[in-house]
Amino acid sequence: MQKSLYCLSRRSRASMNACLRQGGFTAIELMVVLSIMVVLATLAAPSFTAMIQRWRVQQSIEELSGTFYLARSEAMRRGVEVHLMKLDSGADCTSTTATDWSCGWILYADLNRNGKYDSSGADADFLIQNHTPAKNISITYNDGDKSIVVNQWGDILKVGGSGISFEPKSHGTADMKRTLCIIGGGKIYQSTGTQCS
Repeated sequence: MQKSLYCLSRRSRASMNACLRQGGFTAIELMVVLSIMVVLATLAAPSFTAMIQRWRVQQSIEELSGTFYLARSEAMRRGVEVHLMKLDSGADCTSTTATDWSCGWILYADLNRNGKYDSSGADADFLIQNHTPAKNISITYNDGDKSIVVNQWGDILKVGGSGISFEPKSHGTADMKRTLCIIGGGKIYQSTGTQCS
């Protein structure tokens, strides 16, 4: 501020031009600063990628956990079995095996008690939830069933001991793998890695 007042107080054109030329940055200085910023951003990008992948894995685990709690409460409220069934296809997704739950799942009340989802007709089942998980996350039900059943008392049936594994589809490391473990009575907990301990 003092410099600008000094420049304004000078009356000659030569001294005014000299004052004005001294302020600001040169193009070379700006290019150097931008180059440094690009290098720093390039170095930081991989750590952000890993952080985002961990967040997506955690988000998917919490979504499926929430679905299990919803299934238990709906089964007890309605007094019928509620089924959590994997989707074989979804938006930009096709599941090729019975263990792959990456395309998502539906949760429905089996009102006609036939053990499969009937979306229409006189005895149609009630769809509670249709969920598509985060993209680029591999979700594997290690016991290989296409559905998990919750009975009218809220007990989770047909659950083995290995749980449901979550991991990034690409660039994932071993520390990013998590497993949602389900115990027959309905206890749900997380475990690091791909096995329940």
